[in-house]
Amino acid sequence: MYKLICLLSVLASIFLFKVQALAAVSCGRDKSPETCLLCVCWHESRGEEYDGKVAVLKTVLSRVESDEFPNTVCGVIYQPSQFTGISRRKSIKTKNPTDEEALNDCRKAVDVAEAEGANGILYFHTPGVKPGWSSKFKRCGQVDDHIFYTSGERCPAKLGATGAINRRERPVPKSSRGVN
Repeated sequence: MYKLICLLSVLASIFLFKVQALAAVSCGRDKSPETCLLCVCWHESRGEEYDGKVAVLKTVLSRVESDEFPNTVCGVIYQPSQFTGISRRKSIKTKNPTDEEALNDCRKAVDVAEAEGANGILYFHTPGVKPGWSSKFKRCGQVDDHIFYTSGERCPAKLGATGAINRRERPVPKSSRGVN
């Protein structure tokens, strides 16, 4: 009986450790800039490649530097009608090892985006939609499931961490580009 109780105790502690290992991060306007970046990365791009995560975060950092948007990371992210992926969600809750890996990738992406800084990209949307505002800005490319735009004349040399344009979209030769 003693061995059975010990075995059950060990199994219970392993189970509780695994449950506790799954993350829960509280999101909100009142959190630190790093937490707000982590939350927007998770809710906007957790299923994307690493470059896509970094590109989304650099958009937030570019908005902070722009006079057109709030001047804080959390202010930009929680500005009404901007980042719909996070506006209704109050936390990050990982449920499995894949979620844990995505959260760790978001943590790394936050570090890289903060180290590299803004890149001038101010807007993005997913490929299945064509927002009315998109024709007013210069399209700079697509990384994973987001198409990125700038309000300036030039696009940055790189959108994400490596600068690779998504394999799904090839750059259009200059001679055949239309007006964006």
